[in-house]
Amino acid sequence: MNFEDIITKSILQIRKECSFFGALMLFAKIILSKEIATAATDGRTIFINDKFLSALKSSEQNALLLHEVLHMALLHCIRIGSRDPMIWNIAADIVVNNLITLNTPFQLPK
Repeated sequence: MNFEDIITKSILQIRKECSFFGALMLFAKIILSKEIATAATDGRTIFINDKFLSALKSSEQNALLLHEVLHMALLHCIRIGSRDPMIWNIAADIVVNNLITLNTPFQLPK
């Protein structure tokens, strides 16, 4: 499957399994990036490395996309303010990963 097909399949699966989170996916701009090793967001766009994404299981692909969308929805890139970026990112990841674990059937990548 190519990058666009994987993204489309994941969005549809997220919308099917978790309608609220699926609605958030509709506002996400997702682009392929060879400059990012895994995935990232700047708060407006999600950047995903296609080789990393392709190596994941379907459930992990869904969780990865949802992980980045939740960072956007929770305004993590804006709310960081003058906080330490490393500590902020760890804390934000804990929040986002717990939301995914407790509210979806998706498996987070290891």
